[in-house]
Amino acid sequence: MRRVMLYFGSFNPVHRAHIAIAEYVVAQGVTDEVVLVVSPQSPFKDSDDLAPEIERFEGVERAVAASRYPSQIKASAVEFLLPRPSYTIDTLRFIERECPDAELSLLVGEDNVADLPKWKEASAILGHYPIFVYPRGDGAGVFPEWATVLRDAPRMEISSTQIRALLADGREKYRAGHFGAALNDFLRVLDLAPTNAEAAGYRQLIDEILEFRNTDILNP
Repeated sequence: MRRVMLYFGSFNPVHRAHIAIAEYVVAQGVTDEVVLVVSPQSPFKDSDDLAPEIERFEGVERAVAASRYPSQIKASAVEFLLPRPSYTIDTLRFIERECPDAELSLLVGEDNVADLPKWKEASAILGHYPIFVYPRGDGAGVFPEWATVLRDAPRMEISSTQIRALLADGREKYRAGHFGAALNDFLRVLDLAPTNAEAAGYRQLIDEILEFRNTDILNP
C-alpha cells in the first residue's frame, strides 16, 4: 500500500510554510506522498474571500513543482469534481474508491484540532484515518489522543491572510503611484510565496516603470 497523506486547504494563496511542512513529512519518511488538496469551498469559510479556485490550484501546482520532492509532493483538484461545500469525509471515500492501493492519512494544522470533531462524520474520520498535526507557536499545546503531533516540524509564522493583506496594500500603493512602497510589499509576498503570480506580475510592472524613469532624460 502507498502511504498517501492528504493536506486539505483553500491555499489562498499557497506559501512556503505549506511546502516546508510537506517536505518535512516526506524527508522524515512519515509518508510516501503528500497531496495538497485544493478545496474550492469549505463549509467553514466565506467563499467571497477566496481567489478563483483554478488560480489557487495553479499556484499549488507551481509550488509543488518547485519543492524539494516534486515526485512525492503533488497538487490535487479532486474536490472540484465533488458536491460543494467540500466535506473531508466525502473526499476521503471518493479517493479510496478511485485509489484502492492508497493508505490515506490527514495532515492538519494545530488550529484545526479543536474543530475537527465538529466536521461531518468526524467519528468516521477519527476512527479510520491517522491524523498528523503540525504545531503552531511553541508547540507546547495539549493534543487529543487521536493526534500524532509532529513536534519537530518546521514552524513559520506565515499565514495566507498576511500575504493577502500585503497584496492588497501593494495594489493600493501601486494605483496611487507609490511604486517603491508597493514594490516592497510585493517583494515581501514573493519571499513568503515565491510562486505568487500576481505579486510577480506587479513586480515586473514596477521594475519596468522604474527602469523607464531612470533612463528618460525628458521626464526623470
